[in-house]
Amino acid sequence: MEGESFWKDKKIIVVDDFEMVRNLVMRALRELHCGQIDEAENGAIALKMVTDAAESGQPYDLIFSDWVMPILNGMEFYEKIKSMEKTKGTPFVMFTAESDQTSVMMAVKAGIKHFMVKPVLKPKLIAKLKEIEGDLNLEAKKRQFNV
Repeated sequence: MEGESFWKDKKIIVVDDFEMVRNLVMRALRELHCGQIDEAENGAIALKMVTDAAESGQPYDLIFSDWVMPILNGMEFYEKIKSMEKTKGTPFVMFTAESDQTSVMMAVKAGIKHFMVKPVLKPKLIAKLKEIEGDLNLEAKKRQFNV
């Protein structure tokens, strides 16, 4: 994959209550030579992992999260992530089986920029990684020039 070197040293977490979905996404990320890939079965577990990683100085570089999960759903998880100083800028991709306009608009208003409608297939994952890489490179250039 073009740009794979960008992701080879990155830390990624995949959050979904279905183990099969987590395994499919994680396998695709490994095939794309992504760096450390962790998993969590719900937003509560993921929140602790993301918080602990940020506190230890080794934050996650990318979060993939399902929307519909028990205990702490994807939207609640996202709201908590964006409310913390050390994690608020972490790119967040919401997986959803919901492609209805109301759900997507609610997420966009909350600040979620990246979505993937299930099933998450490797070509869509490649496109999403490239899109996020481009966003991160743009942000770095803006910081460099104080824009």
